[in-house]
Amino acid sequence: IGIVGGIMDITQQQYMIALAETGSLTKAAEKLGVSQPAISNWLKSIEEQFHTKLVIRSRHGLVLTQAGIIYLEASQKMRDIRNQTYRDIRGIANEGSTVITIAGTPNGGAELFARIYHDLGTELPSLELKFVESYNRSSINMVRQEKADLVLATIAGNIEDYGDDIEYIETVRHELMLAVPYGFPTSYDASAVKSEDPFPKADLSKLADLPFIMPNEEISYYDVLIRWFRQKGYSPNTVFRSASTKSIYNMIRSGNGIGIVQRRFFSPLDRVSPFSLDPPIQVFSAIIYKKGRDMSPEFLALLNKLCKILKH
Repeated sequence: IGIVGGIMDITQQQYMIALAETGSLTKAAEKLGVSQPAISNWLKSIEEQFHTKLVIRSRHGLVLTQAGIIYLEASQKMRDIRNQTYRDIRGIANEGSTVITIAGTPNGGAELFARIYHDLGTELPSLELKFVESYNRSSINMVRQEKADLVLATIAGNIEDYGDDIEYIETVRHELMLAVPYGFPTSYDASAVKSEDPFPKADLSKLADLPFIMPNEEISYYDVLIRWFRQKGYSPNTVFRSASTKSIYNMIRSGNGIGIVQRRFFSPLDRVSPFSLDPPIQVFSAIIYKKGRDMSPEFLALLNKLCKILKH
């Protein structure tokens, strides 16, 4: 474990752990909030140092070699040592620290919290962070009732619909896409398609009566999607509902039906054909807090750091 500016630096180990967990350079970069070239250059450099491959590419993504497995196990041990060290030190040094409660969904919110927890804990050691799982409207009500300090939310439509007693900071926008498994009508080979490439537009008239994997009411874009269906005169043949966008996409790529998810889920390694919506539907991630709340230096520092991490 390296020491950088007095901080135990395990950046390289985090790269390896993310690669193993996602099986993709692109997804590992997204998970860590860094650029793909940063991880690619690191992987190339460390393989040159070891004179051996840590990963190999397969049809199903990146696969660890025996050397890669050894490096991964060491990386996980170093991460655990670092985390325990920080917990022990904070237990001594941070008696009476400021507690910040962050609310968010069990899906995207929890994922974001896991992504930011390390950096926030390192750079703002006077804060004790807590996470509460709750869907958007319940989370925002928790902020109103001062049971939570802020919400990591994904918003579709107008945030004004949630009331005029909240403030928000938009961090990043995501476009929704229609995902069609290979073998279904209109599907095509998308193995050479990059996530930033333009997708063909969806033609719902050719997809009538196909099984549809539907979000339920807890998903942020549910109401907007229902209005979009009505505008298109389309009635989905719903065979499965979920409050988890990951579960929805996994059902789609397993060939159980078509569905609409955030564009960021698409990978050319999946046997899924992506389509753009017309007109498009966008959702945006936001940090939400109560209007008029006490903007202490600690809370402002937290907001600034959150913005830097989430907009990266």
